[in-house]
Amino acid sequence: MNFNDLLILKTIAERGSFVSAAEHLDLPTSTVSRRIAELEKHLGVKLIQRTSRTVQLSELGQLLNQQTAPHLEGLIDSVTFLQDQQEHISGKMVVVSPIFLGYFRLSEWLGEFQARYPNLDLHYRISNSIEDIHTEQVDLAIRPGPLKDSALVAKFLYQPEMRLYAGLPWIKNNTLPTQPSQLNGLKSLAVPYFAKSWNLYKGTRPSNCKTHQVTTDYRIYANDFGPVAEALAHNSVIGILPSVFGDELVKQGKLVKLLPEYQVEPPGPIYAVYPSKQFLPRKTQLLIRFLAEKFAAL
Repeated sequence: MNFNDLLILKTIAERGSFVSAAEHLDLPTSTVSRRIAELEKHLGVKLIQRTSRTVQLSELGQLLNQQTAPHLEGLIDSVTFLQDQQEHISGKMVVVSPIFLGYFRLSEWLGEFQARYPNLDLHYRISNSIEDIHTEQVDLAIRPGPLKDSALVAKFLYQPEMRLYAGLPWIKNNTLPTQPSQLNGLKSLAVPYFAKSWNLYKGTRPSNCKTHQVTTDYRIYANDFGPVAEALAHNSVIGILPSVFGDELVKQGKLVKLLPEYQVEPPGPIYAVYPSKQFLPRKTQLLIRFLAEKFAAL
């Protein structure tokens, strides 16, 4: 039996819903639901009674919670004490991320984190291939898009804002567009996700406003935003970059932002992904919290 499953059951009893329990435990709601289902399967009993409005523990669920909750409190206090002793963290830690994040800010941030904990041996790998966290013994992966492996846990870090950019060669030979429709048929480059069409919108979220679909003439493909930015700066094409990346190049005079009032519908958030373990190492907890604060400040 997994200690965490009993803790999840206890939290559901206290909070009254899967969503509230997930928020309190800093877990996806789907993970909470899956863990309870596995606990019920392991015990062979129904622990939760669901209605259209409420979630309550069954009679057996209440009995189990009453028997285990006092012991859980003691265990939590012990774990908290041990974690407090680990503030001076040490040992090896393996972190992986896409290339563009490494060249953007992540390398700088990880250096700052290691300086805060000088006894930590931090191994940082940048790669656009999806490594197997388990076989490669990765402690933390920074990944964009939805999580496909249900055995992993994903912590939201950041939703990139995608914008349109062009380099000086394109600006010299073209008139700046004023409407999304003027982008149709223009030579462009992008990462594979944006290879078919772009959905442009004004506002904070595409679901809340009208979108404009644009189809361009692709001439250059790249598997990372770094080469996209480099190609934009030296070729007469347009393309898409994360604004935190592209805006820095605008300040440097290398790129110009096109249709600045529009955003491009993004591929998905960036997550901190780690193995689903009974106890997440303190060093991993601290790094996730550190990165969440850094991304929130962008």
